[in-house]
Amino acid sequence: MNCEDIAMNFLVAHLTRRPPIKVKAPWKSYCPGCGRTLSSKGDHLERRHECMNVFAKEFGYMPLLYTAHTVESVPPEDGLR
Repeated sequence: MNCEDIAMNFLVAHLTRRPPIKVKAPWKSYCPGCGRTLSSKGDHLERRHECMNVFAKEFGYMPLLYTAHTVESVPPEDGLR
């Protein structure tokens, strides 16, 4: 079902009791030869929502916490060395 990223977020939130930190990269990677992405499929959001429900049931509660904290990443070519 491709929900390992959600499972990892549940596990980290459960163990740390902390909200996530979103790290935004100032660049995008493209793969023209990769074909159709998983998120472009019509039922992608519905299936990920199902994953969240399954994980919440298995954990016995919803460990994910809301946050609005974002960190901007520095491109490697401009980064500190």
